[in-house]
Amino acid sequence: MAIRHLDQFGISGVKIESVLREAKASTGSLYHFFGSKEELIIAAEDERYLQLLLSEQESVLSDVEDFSEIKEFAAWIAGQLMRMARDERVVEIRKARIKITGNALHHPQLMSSLITRQRMMFEAIGSAIGIAKSKGFVADFVDEFAFAAWFHGMALGLGAIEMTLDDRDRWLRQAIPATLCVLGIPMRLPPEILHDCGLAGDPRFSPQER
Repeated sequence: MAIRHLDQFGISGVKIESVLREAKASTGSLYHFFGSKEELIIAAEDERYLQLLLSEQESVLSDVEDFSEIKEFAAWIAGQLMRMARDERVVEIRKARIKITGNALHHPQLMSSLITRQRMMFEAIGSAIGIAKSKGFVADFVDEFAFAAWFHGMALGLGAIEMTLDDRDRWLRQAIPATLCVLGIPMRLPPEILHDCGLAGDPRFSPQER
């Protein structure tokens, strides 16, 4: 209940009386299980953030073990970035996570929990990059965890500037080459992907054999 109210009204608009009434719970049960209204909101925000992370992680971290060629991995990277920029569900997740992180700046306990959650995400992304590195798709100099933090911050940061940058594809045309470069991946992508993301004819990319 609290999570739904947070989604609808934000952390400052949650009325604990409405949450308790809808949940058919008493004020006594609130204090028994959470100690205070703030503790309940922190627990709900933490759970909401975890749900958002898991929904994102499930869609991002797949298939890497099945790739047999570097061009497959490069195309996957480009595809993930296109999804982050264009999928409206992902855009909404990104906005929600930014709001929760902003709220955490005023709640040290929530911030501590979010740091733990983010570390889990970075380790999961880093694991996928490690698999790609073991196959020779990623350069040896890449620090998997540091890359995951950079990649995550770059993608999440899009939410902070997309109202000013009114065309997300402009961001995409910089993000794809930047990510491939950071990973030490040759600037080669299938022609259909170059066309789809607006990079056809970009001199940074070599023609990709089919």
